Amino acid sequence: MVLPPFADADASPQILPPGQVTNLAGPVVLLVAPVDGRLRGPDFMAQVTGVAWPGAVGSAPNRYVASRGRRIVVFDLRLAQPSSSVNNSASSTLTAHATVTTGVANSEAVDLSTIDSAIVTSAPPSGWGTGTGTFAVSVPIGDHDVHLVISEGSFTQTFSLWTLKREAPTPDILYRDPRSATVVANPVSGATIPITNPADGFTQDATIAVKQAELTAFLPDGSNSPVPSTREAFLAVSMTAQYPNVAYSDPGWGHVFDNLNALPGSAVTFSFPGSQPVAATAINVIAPSQQVTANGNGGLLDAIYVFTVPASTAAGTLSIGPAVTTGIEDVHFTGGTAVPVQVGGPVTLALSFPSPPTTVPVQLTPPWVSEAAPTAGADGISSVGGSANLPSGGFNFWLLAVLVGFVLAVLATIAQVRRSRGSPLRNRPDPYRPLRPQVLPPGRLPPALLAGALVDEGDEPLRDQRNQAGDPFAGNAESGVPSETIVGVGAPAREVPTEHLASGLEVLVLGPVEISGWAVSPRRTVVSALACYLTFHPDRPVSADQLEGGLWPIGRGRPGPTRATLHTYLSELRTALGPGVLPDSTTKGGYQLMGTVTDDWSTFAWLEAEARDADPIEAIRLRSQALSLVRGPPFQGASADTFEWASTEQFISTMEVAITECAHAQTLSYLDARDHARAREAVEIGLFAVPDSFVLHADLVRTAQANGDPAELRRAQRRARNTLGDDEAERLFEGSAPSI
Repeated sequence: MVLPPFADADASPQILPPGQVTNLAGPVVLLVAPVDGRLRGPDFMAQVTGVAWPGAVGSAPNRYVASRGRRIVVFDLRLAQPSSSVNNSASSTLTAHATVTTGVANSEAVDLSTIDSAIVTSAPPSGWGTGTGTFAVSVPIGDHDVHLVISEGSFTQTFSLWTLKREAPTPDILYRDPRSATVVANPVSGATIPITNPADGFTQDATIAVKQAELTAFLPDGSNSPVPSTREAFLAVSMTAQYPNVAYSDPGWGHVFDNLNALPGSAVTFSFPGSQPVAATAINVIAPSQQVTANGNGGLLDAIYVFTVPASTAAGTLSIGPAVTTGIEDVHFTGGTAVPVQVGGPVTLALSFPSPPTTVPVQLTPPWVSEAAPTAGADGISSVGGSANLPSGGFNFWLLAVLVGFVLAVLATIAQVRRSRGSPLRNRPDPYRPLRPQVLPPGRLPPALLAGALVDEGDEPLRDQRNQAGDPFAGNAESGVPSETIVGVGAPAREVPTEHLASGLEVLVLGPVEISGWAVSPRRTVVSALACYLTFHPDRPVSADQLEGGLWPIGRGRPGPTRATLHTYLSELRTALGPGVLPDSTTKGGYQLMGTVTDDWSTFAWLEAEARDADPIEAIRLRSQALSLVRGPPFQGASADTFEWASTEQFISTMEVAITECAHAQTLSYLDARDHARAREAVEIGLFAVPDSFVLHADLVRTAQANGDPAELRRAQRRARNTLGDDEAERLFEGSAPSI
């Protein structure tokens, strides 16, 4: 966003030193939140939460401007790391640089010491902590090749501060899960494999279970070696093989195998649909002295088995055995020398992972990209959006700056008074009822906000030195990490039963209906309609009669399904959602989704409600995040056959009112700041969703008037006539805009 000229007569601004990144204390300028500012690596999770290219930053006495021929870039950085990794060793120490290319690349270090201190302070023992910082760097005017580069060891991630996009190489698997740098498989167990000593025929069965299986970008041996291709991932699997319990009185008591060598990688394979089995690389991570106590399996599977698979892998089959290894046969827990041991098989275990997201967030063009490059001030100080020159003798530029600032302040005050008294545009009735968006119901969480990267679910802490699960930015009572969102918006904590946390359904309705997070993609569209209906009726179990009345109301001209057919649909929905998400109606007294089921409307309503109570700057940020969720008219294109409830139960009208109010408030805020481009963008988002809103067409005309472009004003008026009709358009123009 372009800032008005600096006009503080009580203190002279400081020149932001070129050749260094300055650490600024606290918010200093309105920042634009990237759609996806995540940067992840072997031992860190970072987030660029805001960027700006202003003319000046800070407030007196710490007000900064750029020197002649330069401009300022400001960015907010949020970083999470294990506290044990902060300044621990060269291999795990994180470094950040702002790089600027002006013929020759210049790299200026970002001082992370303040963030590091916050990480150590906020982290529990052996846990992850978070820290934030605001930084400014002076770059040459017209230079757009400005990046934030974060490195750990030989691994580097790069983010463009001009386009607000990550740049290659970026391993896909790092960003597949909004909460974690890895993707963890659903637990599986139950395969039984025989172990035999051929010399005497003694056989013992062991039950194999997958202790952990995750898709990751780095080898789990501590080398931080990344995958060979950005489209690939390492599948790291650890297992146990448990022996049956034998009573003391049983003759077989104490007759077991011990000190077994772990199965080689050639005996453990993984295959995914359409592929041939791939052998594992076994990485032994458990010392021999710890093998028996670690897994209780005599050492048979004391290794991490690693496979290279596509990053999009959602399911596959793990195969174990047959193989020959060595071990000791104990009798009454007393053994002799090691002997060859035959391991049977093959036995198989099916692995499944949360599906990759079906939609990819799109980064809109930041406002500064379309702005003309600033020119250097005549006396040495350049400023984007206004003059901010230091005194240099002759004409008193500071006096001019003070006068300009005074005039702008008077104009802003007049505009505010006019609005408080009521302007003809603002007081025109909107055809939609003045409904307020609903607050987020208990047990419902905002989704991982791709367009703004909102993540606040309280996931469990990382389970080992590689942070196997969970978002270290998320609130967690056990880990001690403070609850906050990646974009800096506080979120209320919510209780979710731990047995249902596997659910990851995300329902998007602010535009075309889209559902992601299926365990198995459904074949029928009616299954998606059922999922939507249950998502928007979360407070209590829904009976079969209510489902029929909601999706197939009486009097619609077509008969609804039979009860048997409805049960078939619900069975398919239960399969698509995965275990535990839709319990049987006899368990709950009806049908109700369990676990973390998220939707964009609840997030929008929550952000808009937070904005109403926030300070002006924070309110703009919250509304910007809310509007970024809007992809079109609510429930756009949804079949009238099964989505009539969205209209009859006033979901659509309530959403339209909320979007209108949010876009209207955002437009007025940007007009107050004289940011006409952002004001027009806000009102266009609103009109995209609610094209016949009287209020938003009035805002579009108001924005064109403020911009002072007659052609733009004529286009806005013509658009209002075409959409609202001549009579409504004349009411809109009356007393505020000339006729076409």
